[in-house]
Amino acid sequence: MQGNNEVIPTIPIDPPMLSLTLTANDSPLKGTDGDKLSVSQIRERVIRESQDDVSLMVEEEAVKSIYVTVHGRGDLHLGVLLEKMRREGFEMAVTPPKARMIPDPDNSSRMLEPYEEVIIDVDLEYVSNIIDKLNDRKGILLDLEEQTDGR
Repeated sequence: MQGNNEVIPTIPIDPPMLSLTLTANDSPLKGTDGDKLSVSQIRERVIRESQDDVSLMVEEEAVKSIYVTVHGRGDLHLGVLLEKMRREGFEMAVTPPKARMIPDPDNSSRMLEPYEEVIIDVDLEYVSNIIDKLNDRKGILLDLEEQTDGR
């Protein structure tokens, strides 16, 4: 349609929830699986990836730093990045992932682990399984409604 210049509102991007630190591989087997071994090569690669992946953040550190800290949406998100890099010939040491703490909206002096709210619409026969899975992940059931169509 000509003359209609209405801008579509953007969807906000959820902030990263996990972070991990990458550094050069310093094990005795260094150089056996890949050819990209330096921290500068690792840093350049994750910065290049963060330009395409809007939910991936690379912590701005000194250029001479021996570590690169990467923040992502979850363990799968970061795992896919690491696997891509491994297949491209990067060798690196990786710290275990840690949750990024966020400020409490009610009390700015307190920090909280990140959380997400989820809405699940399923048939009644699956409700108990879903609740069990949420409980396994320390989820909190806020509300349960039965719809008129049996959902």
